[in-house]
Amino acid sequence: MSGERPSEASMNNAVVHCLTLYYGTQYENSVASFVRYRPTDPFFVSVDIPGHSLQIDMTRSTLSAGLNAPTESGHVLVGPSEDREWTIIRIRIPDGNELLFCTSRALVGEFLAETYQAVPMGQENEQINWDIAHSFFLHESE
Repeated sequence: MSGERPSEASMNNAVVHCLTLYYGTQYENSVASFVRYRPTDPFFVSVDIPGHSLQIDMTRSTLSAGLNAPTESGHVLVGPSEDREWTIIRIRIPDGNELLFCTSRALVGEFLAETYQAVPMGQENEQINWDIAHSFFLHESE
């Protein structure tokens, strides 16, 4: 990502919220981020951190389940804080290190509720144009 907020055209029908991510040994530092869900890519959410060229992609189900219990998918682990007021996001990066953020559990819940209004759980497959996906994969294999 270029470090700028996603363009309006790329957000067509998308659910986008601004989240403050806290980091540091005592979560004393913060950075603004955008969490985005596109119904055209219904299984995934992205967290973009403008100015830091960092985009975190994870499944919507990982983020959702992580509100209540530690849930891992690929390089991302999401879980609640001990007091359940915060959502903890741990990302393993290729050099072997980890990035650790926390953000408001309530705001993540509001974002997810809006994504489930856009595409209800269990209806994700209905949002995918399988003809286009099939054509893409055939073209890629040539």
